Amino acid sequence: VQQGRLAEAEVEIRAALLSALKRSGRYGSEVAKFTGDLAWVMSAQGRARDAEALARAAIEINQRINSIPSSGLMLRSRRYLARALLGQERWAAALAEYRTMIAALDKTGRKKGSVRSSSGYALALLKTGNAREAVKIARRAVRRYQKRVGKKHIQTTTARSFLAMAQAGVGNDTEALKEFGASVRYLLQRSRRSDDEGVTKTGRDRRLQYAIETYIDVLARIRGTAAEREAGIDAAHEAFRMAEVIRGQTVQRALAASAARAAAKNGDLADMVRREQDALKRIGALNNVYANAVSIPT
Repeated sequence: VQQGRLAEAEVEIRAALLSALKRSGRYGSEVAKFTGDLAWVMSAQGRARDAEALARAAIEINQRINSIPSSGLMLRSRRYLARALLGQERWAAALAEYRTMIAALDKTGRKKGSVRSSSGYALALLKTGNAREAVKIARRAVRRYQKRVGKKHIQTTTARSFLAMAQAGVGNDTEALKEFGASVRYLLQRSRRSDDEGVTKTGRDRRLQYAIETYIDVLARIRGTAAEREAGIDAAHEAFRMAEVIRGQTVQRALAASAARAAAKNGDLADMVRREQDALKRIGALNNVYANAVSIPT
């Protein structure tokens, strides 16, 4: 998954799940873990509805085997569910999952943890009208990712773009511009690349679009004001440039798909396509063995 080899990752996790099912049947901790991990892979592929079904299955298995709500296994499953819901833009439902996780942690007295500094949590808050709380969570996310992976990593820059959106949501345009300036350029660079920790290009483009749409709103607000002069930008020109980026994404995806089909005529690329098809065939074979046992999407 980290290399973006998502079809192969799906084959491997399905094989692990099959092995666990043979050992313990549907209700076992390994089955719960691997079902959740398959949800993660599905989310990375942009298959959010399938990921949701798998994450809910993992939660149900955890409940049947009496995993406590604050256990790593249960929190992991709920995090995958929240991610799948975000992928469908079901903001309130995703926020409910984050709230459930935090409530479970609060009962144990654990006040720290990645849930409270998740950029996904910040996005869910922001999209449900909780901008002030989103600012706080996004700041935590930025600090955590900077410490863990550095300032220019995709996780850090994504968190900064969410912080920018949250600052705009509370009317702090000066800080929003600062954070947009520190994040949008890097997100644009990464959007043109194929490697992003297993996150699909569709997922990257969606995150970028959220940020750019808010950035354009801020630019419209500051045009002709002291904030525009202090920022040293031409707000109208920058807004137009950002609008072209959003418009171009759809065209670029269509062109990339067409180019991939044409390039498959090349021997090396055609071989890569065949390997991908072989991997998908292996997925289908595994499905036939255990789909009924776990009731997972094929």
